[in-house]
Parts: sequence; C-alpha cells; structure tokens
Amino acid sequence: MARYALSFSDEERDVDDTLVHITQGAVRLIPGAQFAAVLIPMRPGRIDPQVILGDGLPDVVLNLQNAAGQGPCLEAIDTGRQISVGNVATESRWPQFSRPAGAAGIASISSTPMIVERHTIGVLTLISTVSDAFDDESNSLARIFGAHAAIALSGARLTANMTAALSSRDIIGQAKGILMERFKVTPDVAFTMLVKASSHTNVKLRTLCEDLSSTGHFPNPN
Repeated sequence: MARYALSFSDEERDVDDTLVHITQGAVRLIPGAQFAAVLIPMRPGRIDPQVILGDGLPDVVLNLQNAAGQGPCLEAIDTGRQISVGNVATESRWPQFSRPAGAAGIASISSTPMIVERHTIGVLTLISTVSDAFDDESNSLARIFGAHAAIALSGARLTANMTAALSSRDIIGQAKGILMERFKVTPDVAFTMLVKASSHTNVKLRTLCEDLSSTGHFPNPN
C-alpha cells in the first residue's frame, strides 16, 4: 500500500491516467474489492463517473443512485464520512437504491470521500458481490488510499488547469499580435477588439482567437 501510494508522485500523470491508477490500485490492494469507481459530485443528488474499473455493476450503482437521489456514495459526499454497507439488499437507509441494487447482485459497498482542503472532490467506491466483503481493515486501507488518491487527483487537475491557462494566454497573444499588425493598434486596443468581437458574435474568446490565428478571419470591427 505504502509503495503504491508513493507511486502517485513518482511520475507526472494527466487526470485520466491518475484516475485509472487510482481504480486499478484500489482493486489490487484493498481486500474484498472486485470493482472500483471514482465518482465525482455534480449538482445535489447526482454523481458523475470519471473512471470505472469493471463492467456492469459500477454503472448500476451510479445509475440507481442518480435515479433515486439517495445511496451510499451520495451520503459519503453529503457527510464527508466513509459509508460501508455489508448487505446492500437489506439496507434500510436508502430503500429506493438498496432493493434494486441487491437484486442486481451488489452485496457490499464501501464509499470513501476523497477530501482536499475540506472539499470532497470525489468518492472512491468499492463494490463486491460478496456480503460483508469490507471489514475494518479494508475500510481503514480505503481511507488511507483515498487520502493519497485525493491529493494525486487534485494535483493532476491543477496541472491540467495551468496548462490550459498558459495555452489560452498564448493563443490570445497571437491573436492580439495579428490585430496589432493588421489595424496598427496598441495591445490594449487589440484585446478590446477581441472581447467586443467575442461578445457580438457570441463566440468564446479562445475559440475566436484560435480561428483568427489559424485562418486570419476576424469579424468586421465596424
């Protein structure tokens, strides 16, 4: 476990690779886990899958909870606490989820919130077709693993956002340069022209700048 946790920082991964690394490691290292998914909070009562390891049952867990607006993953998000269920079919807290989930063959679930700076950025969800698959040791390992995974995912997202921001700045700079040369204007005036064109055409600024840089086309400034 410790060696795998350290591997999160051994090499730089993008967001998708990080998510795959998390789910693969969870199934490999946490006793009882047959399937794993990283689920991302969306609007209240809904979750979104990022990476699912194992076909079928993780999708059932996701879809049933989104349809019912209740379930262990949603409760883990709402409370910030790990939720572990040993017999899904008889669980009374979320009847609209538990009965159909049990009928689909889901017996045990452990949902661990992935928290960074008091904010739940995802839920590491482990699934088994065996009742009482996740004991105290499994849940303890899931909490440790989830803490490392949360830091790794947050770092990968930050890197992706910084890369996108730098790319956008470069594209906007190129577009400004084209307008400065074409209309003999200052950088500030060129940027104002871009913003106005974006607003008038209802086209995102980055998209407009990419089009200008690649084709030379710019909406009539008049």
